[in-house]
Amino acid sequence: MIGKMQEPKEKVKVIVYTSIGNIRGSLHKLVGGRLLDLVNFSQKDFIALTNVEILDQKTGQVFEKTPFFAVHRDNIIGIREDK
Repeated sequence: MIGKMQEPKEKVKVIVYTSIGNIRGSLHKLVGGRLLDLVNFSQKDFIALTNVEILDQKTGQVFEKTPFFAVHRDNIIGIREDK
């Protein structure tokens, strides 16, 4: 069986808003794809983030760093690029 070619992806810095706190990190999306499509139309339940900082919801201060974190789509209130 011949390996399936992967579509090109780009790394995007984002902030993910959840009900218990905010998460800053990088995700990989299809080149030209929208963040909205990743959340609304992905067949996967989790969105993988790398180089993650978990922020306190009240103070905005970083209280944990981790190289990888997976967020369940149902826990996402909002997501935006972090420039």
